Amino acid sequence: MLSETASDEELLSVGVIGAVATFGIFVYEMRNTRQYGATVGRLNELDTRLGIRLFDPPESPTLGPIRVRQLLALELVYGAALAAWLYLVFWSALDLFGVPWPRLLGAVIGTGVAAAIVVAAPRAVAATAS
Repeated sequence: MLSETASDEELLSVGVIGAVATFGIFVYEMRNTRQYGATVGRLNELDTRLGIRLFDPPESPTLGPIRVRQLLALELVYGAALAAWLYLVFWSALDLFGVPWPRLLGAVIGTGVAAAIVVAAPRAVAATAS
């Protein structure tokens, strides 16, 4: 898609498109996770009211002693993807403006911004649910 001699402008464009698309899918996943949680809650309430067990949600898988919740898996996957795209965005933008050490700073800033988004987004989704 990009040559070895891709310009900073090309890298910035591709990075922005990738970051925006990944963030959009992440937000959609957060919405689906919230809806799934609400549906499970309603089904459990229905089970209690009817006095029967119609629904038995699957247990979260474990990796040794760690229980892997759906939200944790989404945070890890989308955090890594956003960090990669944002690294490209910040590296190319910093290089365009002649900032020294654009790759290092791009990695630090991109990872920090991705971590902030991934930590804040689930809390924002939870706040809108109540």
